Amino acid sequence: MAVDRLAEQRRWANLTPNVKRGLVGQKAALEEELGGRLAEFELTLKTTEAQRRGRQAIGHLAAHSEENGGFCIRAI
Repeated sequence: MAVDRLAEQRRWANLTPNVKRGLVGQKAALEEELGGRLAEFELTLKTTEAQRRGRQAIGHLAAHSEENGGFCIRAI
């Protein structure tokens, strides 16, 4: 399974500082526990289908807003 590095970087950039801190802490704990065996694993972010759809909807709204000069009405 190929890893989409660009999508992974975008996900990382969109995380809050607290979530990033937590992930780095978890990785440090794993490194301490597993030692040299950690090189065999690759840590990636896991998102649900609902999160993916939500992010996609926000992207569509942002594109629509830009196309219309920053004016966009959202129905909540």
